[in-house]
Amino acid sequence: GVTINIDSNWLDVGRGTVAPPSPTLCGGVNVNLTAFPRLARGASGAAVKAAQCLLQLKGLYKGPMSGVYDGATIAAVRAYRQRLGKPVRDALPAGLWTALLSEGRAPLMKFGAGSHAVRRLQRALNAADRAGLRVNGVFEARTTEAVKTYQRGHGLPATGVVTEQVWRLLQAGTP
Repeated sequence: GVTINIDSNWLDVGRGTVAPPSPTLCGGVNVNLTAFPRLARGASGAAVKAAQCLLQLKGLYKGPMSGVYDGATIAAVRAYRQRLGKPVRDALPAGLWTALLSEGRAPLMKFGAGSHAVRRLQRALNAADRAGLRVNGVFEARTTEAVKTYQRGHGLPATGVVTEQVWRLLQAGTP
């Protein structure tokens, strides 16, 4: 004796792609910037803190997260450049940011993916191409367009799919 009304115009499609929570790094330093400027001696601010944090995670920076591009930060940058086989210099340009931010696993990724690797990709594209992506770990339309732009800029087919070739360029520090 129970009546059930079913709305035939309603469909639950779920929450969509949800990335895992972003880990807290270096006591809360924000590395999810939308732009990564060239850094040199005397620079200061959030981008320097992000660089110090990322270099600390690589075991190269031992100092405090001061946000000042000082001697200890320069020594860590020089060590990272040497590790990559790049000319040893004091500055942290777009190419070095790109390598630093993209380092790690290189999974095949495309629209709809959600992961920490997508965050690394978004950060690296922000450094390489000034893509201005919101770093949320979800491979959305803007991320797809940024990947296509990067691919076109390097003579690759503009598929929007992140392949081993794309990762290899990013991890080599190719802006």
